[in-house]
Amino acid sequence: MSKDFVRTFTNARSLKAATNSMSIEELTASMLRLESVIKEREEQEQAQLAKMRAREEKLNHVLDLLKKDGVEPSELIDHIQNSPKPSREPRPAKYKYVSDGVEKTWTGQGRTPSVIQQKIESGECVLEDFLI
Repeated sequence: MSKDFVRTFTNARSLKAATNSMSIEELTASMLRLESVIKEREEQEQAQLAKMRAREEKLNHVLDLLKKDGVEPSELIDHIQNSPKPSREPRPAKYKYVSDGVEKTWTGQGRTPSVIQQKIESGECVLEDFLI
């Protein structure tokens, strides 16, 4: 929204001058549209406030449960931060190639090994030729 519009809209004299050429019907229709916009904004803000209150209630409920069980929130935070992250299994090799006389494998994830890329680009073979 432009600063000029806001300045005109929020200043009684400027608003009166800007709407001087409008008929009463046009002004009334504009007022009804503005009331609709205001009502919609109020409903949005009320919904957001209700969401925040519900979240606050949930957090307080969880805090009460922790305290009831003798657990301090800081203990829970420390536990979460210091817990080892679960590691996933490495992906199985999908392709096999020879580089500098050494047989190597590639999962097919990430950057294509240069040996494979060069042979594909030169037309010597296709990716499927390297399948295990």
